[in-house]
Amino acid sequence: MDTRELILKLKYNPRAVLELQPREFEEVVAELLAGMGWEVNLTPPSRDGGYDILAVSSDQTRLQTSWIVECKKYREDRPVGVEVTRGLLGVKAHIGVPNAIIVSTSGFTGGAIELSQARHDLHLVGADELSDWIDHYAVSPKGEPHSTAKAFLSCFISYSHEDEPFAQKLAAALRRNGVRVWFASDDIRPGERIRDQIKKAIAAFDRLIFVLSESSMKSNWVRSEILDALSREQSGSQNVLFPIGLAPIEEIQRWESFDADSGRDLAREIRSYFIPDFSGWKNPTSFETQLQRVINALHVRDRQEATDQKPSIDMSDGIKKLASSNVRGIADRLCAQIDDVFSQPIENADKIRMLERLFCSEIEDSLESISSCEDKRQKAESKGEKASNLAEALGSGITGIGMARIACDLKHKKHALEAALDELRFLTKDSKDLPNLGDSLKRVVRVTLQG
Repeated sequence: MDTRELILKLKYNPRAVLELQPREFEEVVAELLAGMGWEVNLTPPSRDGGYDILAVSSDQTRLQTSWIVECKKYREDRPVGVEVTRGLLGVKAHIGVPNAIIVSTSGFTGGAIELSQARHDLHLVGADELSDWIDHYAVSPKGEPHSTAKAFLSCFISYSHEDEPFAQKLAAALRRNGVRVWFASDDIRPGERIRDQIKKAIAAFDRLIFVLSESSMKSNWVRSEILDALSREQSGSQNVLFPIGLAPIEEIQRWESFDADSGRDLAREIRSYFIPDFSGWKNPTSFETQLQRVINALHVRDRQEATDQKPSIDMSDGIKKLASSNVRGIADRLCAQIDDVFSQPIENADKIRMLERLFCSEIEDSLESISSCEDKRQKAESKGEKASNLAEALGSGITGIGMARIACDLKHKKHALEAALDELRFLTKDSKDLPNLGDSLKRVVRVTLQG
């Protein structure tokens, strides 16, 4: 039976997955990942090297991430233990792939779950989530991005001790939605300095959720965590800091927090972000509404995409900052994607095809973003904005001047991608074995952007 037909059968008889042979189960998982739009390579059954599938995922921003996948076709009463998770992490470290997934027909022991929750690079898929994958595959066109693909995120929650009941509820809700959470009261290891552990967590995890409350806004400790997260954002193109409001909006607007060393007004910078309002968190309906906003925001990876999130307060400073610094980090991000492709243990011809798809999709995204920026700029200027007037336009703080600057940055990015694509096609026209191709492409990207 064809693997796709087998998956359709499993939708109507989920328990049939327990009747599959181990190799059939591996093929099913590989096809499910392919149906999410992932690039998959199934290893030979007799020499799998400690994992069953090598996969490359692409989210809605076309950001690519590599994974090794281990498939465990176990009985319902036989959970996957911590020794299996540790073994796969060892294989991951040995071959240099950044992330790992274990897919099981059963579940996982407490030790395996605890290990996964403490790490940002390990995702466990048990019987329930596997069933969701199968259901989605059966009703969606092949290649449509799967909602679960967005779940492979990790975040660190920064909060004041007085807000621990809320932080615990938020952490539990995020974990139920597939986000791996580092939560101080659960995850601090005995014998280590707390500040050192937190600094490592902020550096390792994808997102920092900062709980804005009356107590946290007075905390020097939390202030240092904000600085760490802002530093990460300034060195790249991704969102790291995600503030959420536990205090009333009026209190957040009055909040002041200056960093003596840098002279920065941290409170003003925080107010430039989209801030979901959790002040009514004890009301279940209010909590769930704001939770969905947080989950949606967590999956917006690129700062340009983040401008689509309508802010609750004082967005004008954030747009000005974005307009002046959006281009920063573009070259680093593109070069990191090139490095990631060349790190894959696949044939050069496959790497070249992967790069071509990457560049083409990035160019298409840039064109769409440029068009959107131009539309917003024209609307802003139609409201009478002049070069000397930085008043808010469109009711959201987006000025025609700011959108023109962002569009200019996007055009630079588009030109760099087109130049890299031309270089790729020229250099690979006659040869598929070019050890310096990655360096050549990165050089073209940097020279074009800097020019």
